Amino acid sequence: IKVVTIGAGGGSIAWTDGYRLQVGPQSAGADPGPACYGRGGTEPTVTDALVLLGIIDPENFFGGRYALDRAQARAAVEARVAVPLGLDTLEAAAGIYEVVTARMGDLIRKATVESGHDPREFCLLSYGGAGGAHCAVFAAQLGLKRVIVPYAASVFSALGVALSDIASRHARSAPVALEEGAATIETVNSIFADLEQRALADLRASGLDPAEAAVHYTVEMRYVGQMNEVSLPWPRGCLVASDVAGLRAAFEALYQQRYGAGTIRRETPLEIISFRTEAVKATDKPDFAPMFEEKPGARIEPRSRRPVYVRGKGWTETAIYAWADLVAGPPLAGPAVVERESTTIWLPPQASATLDVYGNLAIDPGS
Repeated sequence: IKVVTIGAGGGSIAWTDGYRLQVGPQSAGADPGPACYGRGGTEPTVTDALVLLGIIDPENFFGGRYALDRAQARAAVEARVAVPLGLDTLEAAAGIYEVVTARMGDLIRKATVESGHDPREFCLLSYGGAGGAHCAVFAAQLGLKRVIVPYAASVFSALGVALSDIASRHARSAPVALEEGAATIETVNSIFADLEQRALADLRASGLDPAEAAVHYTVEMRYVGQMNEVSLPWPRGCLVASDVAGLRAAFEALYQQRYGAGTIRRETPLEIISFRTEAVKATDKPDFAPMFEEKPGARIEPRSRRPVYVRGKGWTETAIYAWADLVAGPPLAGPAVVERESTTIWLPPQASATLDVYGNLAIDPGS
């Protein structure tokens, strides 16, 4: 798991040095929160911008149980961003939205491309309460063909904790030249055996039966002289002389896939830099029950319509869908907003989306 983060969310504060518009990493938090919360906050945030642009309905925030103050949102954006930069307040709000959305997309681009992955080959999983307002826009910028907003998007991390298997991981840095000699084989097997015992002992200490755990092994390898390693799963915790050639072949296949054709160096020796062992005890997980009726040919009527400001296009008449009115199967065409108590999902004009029976919304961002 690779975790890379930026300060970009609904509470991220927009600010300027008089020359450039910046968003985050400072956050207004939940208290006092965005200016539109009416709790004393005076700094303009991404949520304030979403209110001004019409993506968030201030009268239907949190299912209508918490009204937002559009006037305070406008005052904050105008005083702290629009006036210092000589912008119209609405254009300033659109700029805040564009900057934070671009930062999200740029982070994904860096995290994938810098690891040798093409983002266009991936599906984006967008979660968090604010993710749905931005994901279709930056997905289109990245060339992604599919975005999934899971049913439990706003509490996705908490759901993950509840459903996660129990795992114990141990790692050791111990550079070893990849050779067929007995010394290499003995060293590798000794390290893996020790790490496995440590991982299983952790489970036992937690009151779990180690016999019910699956053990996974990983080596981090590189060409001698390099500074960065490639992680390579290994199917078992022991190595025999005949495995060395196969391990090299697996490394070079992955290396070439990641860094491009012709990048491997068959004449250069390899070394294993570190070893990782993971003991995993699977937990009992509930079955996910269908929540929505499947009606592929049905027509979903929007509950209302309102204008949403799109930079370069101006106010755009937008269909507003209530989550409770959706059925699985028929597509929703942008421009559209899907409103839930816990999140708001924005479908720009070129996007479309389809709900499945489990409540996951699949978005085609368009181009």
